[in-house]
Amino acid sequence: MNCKPGDMAIIVVPASFPRKTLDGKIVDVVRFVPPRGPEAEWDQRPTWWCVYQSVWFNDHGMMIAEGMLLDSWLRPISGVPVHDEIPDEVAA
Repeated sequence: MNCKPGDMAIIVVPASFPRKTLDGKIVDVVRFVPPRGPEAEWDQRPTWWCVYQSVWFNDHGMMIAEGMLLDSWLRPISGVPVHDEIPDEVAA
């Protein structure tokens, strides 16, 4: 899994997906959505409930503020320390 609850992530939609309106949006990962049944392949893939950082409108003019996103579409934004914050020597 790419994310965990509390992560901030960027959406990276695969090239094979016809609509890339989500691509590049920033989201807060809230909670895991368990599999919903054997009806479709989509229902079995790891999914997260996410809240969007900025509200946007989809193709139908609907305002979107939160929703489910596949884990494979999310890349966590990590707070990796800058080199200056890492000590060069170990204190004795």
